[in-house]
Amino acid sequence: MKIIYKFDDGSTSEVEVDEELGAFISAEERKEENAKRKYRYRFIPLDTMFYEGMNFADEDAMSVLETREKEAFINEFLKTLTPIQRERLARKIESPDISFREIARIEGTSKSSVIESFDLIRKKYEKFLKKHLPK
Repeated sequence: MKIIYKFDDGSTSEVEVDEELGAFISAEERKEENAKRKYRYRFIPLDTMFYEGMNFADEDAMSVLETREKEAFINEFLKTLTPIQRERLARKIESPDISFREIARIEGTSKSSVIESFDLIRKKYEKFLKKHLPK
């Protein structure tokens, strides 16, 4: 039995195999095609979302715009922090259960220094909100 392999670059290769192996390979290729077909029917490809537009996706255009505005707002606030404050805040966001004592141990500093840093972050955030949010 001859098996023809088609490569991505368009070239083909023909291989002579015995009947048993040929039947096995053909059956596996058929299973693979069936699985691909079943997957196409169940799931929407990402290409379709870009082709059809974002309204075809779960989010509508307004929520995407709001998300971008929120990200810009957060990034603007993060620019007001020192590098150490940003690092400590990121560590706390990544691991909410981490204690100030543990952050201090990781950084090799005192617990009071970490607490003071978070107090300053909170104060900067309150000041930032007062400045940027409408009254």
